[in-house]
Amino acid sequence: MHVSLTDHDASSLNPEKGLGVASLSVVYGCLIMSSLFLPPIIIKKIGCKWTIVASMCCYVTYSIGNFKPNWYSLIITSAILGIGGGPLWASKCTYLTISGIKYAHQTGKEKMDVVNQYFGIFFLIYQSSGIWGNLISSLVLNQNQNKVHYPKHADHMEIRAVRMEVFLKLTLSGER
Repeated sequence: MHVSLTDHDASSLNPEKGLGVASLSVVYGCLIMSSLFLPPIIIKKIGCKWTIVASMCCYVTYSIGNFKPNWYSLIITSAILGIGGGPLWASKCTYLTISGIKYAHQTGKEKMDVVNQYFGIFFLIYQSSGIWGNLISSLVLNQNQNKVHYPKHADHMEIRAVRMEVFLKLTLSGER
């Protein structure tokens, strides 16, 4: 599972009595359990595409829960995210494999070559999302007339937390 902001900044953005760490613990605990039991059941019932859609809705609930973080909202939405994570990753893998095999059959190419290429393209996009996300947030934050000054001793986690705070304030206030 990869939720870049969540993985790196949850404990910094939600330090209130360990809320960030607790929410991440719930996410990963539920993810482990859902990965063990849910994917075959859900994929068999609704198929890969709809499993991806339903699982992404779980991710959206976690994003919404972070708009006003508190113990109640984050722990519940963390559990929902974790439950949706296992089926999402399993259905993504199944979907890429089935699509690759179908394409290989249509084109006469080697199945494993096409499947590997599909996974390579997926992970190229997936892993580069951190770069694109940081680039976009940097461009958005640099448009503001008010400069953000970081303390000289600030580490990268504190800087990302300040950037996220400024981004959320600008987004929610509607300032440009």
